[in-house]
Amino acid sequence: MKNTTTAIAIIAAATTVASADIIDMKYTGVGAGRNVKININDSSFNAFAGEIEHQIQGAESPNTFLNGTLYTYCADITEHVATDFSEYQVTSVDNVPLTTGTVTAMNSTKSSAIRALYATTFDAHLNREFDNTQAAAFQLTIWEIVNDYNGDASSIDVTAGSLTFSKTNGNDLQNSIVNAVEGFKQKMTIGLEAGWGNFDGVVGLANAGAQDQLAVPAPGAFALLAAGGMLTTRRRRQA
Repeated sequence: MKNTTTAIAIIAAATTVASADIIDMKYTGVGAGRNVKININDSSFNAFAGEIEHQIQGAESPNTFLNGTLYTYCADITEHVATDFSEYQVTSVDNVPLTTGTVTAMNSTKSSAIRALYATTFDAHLNREFDNTQAAAFQLTIWEIVNDYNGDASSIDVTAGSLTFSKTNGNDLQNSIVNAVEGFKQKMTIGLEAGWGNFDGVVGLANAGAQDQLAVPAPGAFALLAAGGMLTTRRRRQA
């Protein structure tokens, strides 16, 4: 556990993003994931759950590594993606969702859970390792944390609470997705118990009139640093 913590700390230091920067970002497609039916506030609609591809430009130093193609996860279920370049704030996880609707920014309990979840799945994001089921389950877990999480892992439930999910035809979700959500809940809990609720390797991208996103910046560049950090840890362990 100590070696893993050291490696994550190295990666987090490399990926910490300076907030208060303004970037231009637009939706360009999707990655791994699945379509699901979302049931929230007496409304139901079908939506994609998984990696969302965005194009970013205009990021200035020290955030220039955000420029280019970035895969994100949605933090605001009530808004739509921006299909034209729109201004987004580079900000802390604590400041999303930023919206004109009824959803408010996460409290510290929720943002810590998001950080811990990303800390325990960081390599998978850097290398884009999730398949369609895992990516969909990760997105559902994010939405559950933002909307229903109260500090108790049992409040993350895709079949109960103010936010629930089903197949697009209204039938129960695939067991594989439900089981994957349970796995991510366990990872989140492990991360919180390990003290990773302040993990800085995930950034918020916020726009009051468009769908806010969560992202691990610059996967290609920092994957190499992450590998170096892990390698250093392994060498220390073998010494």
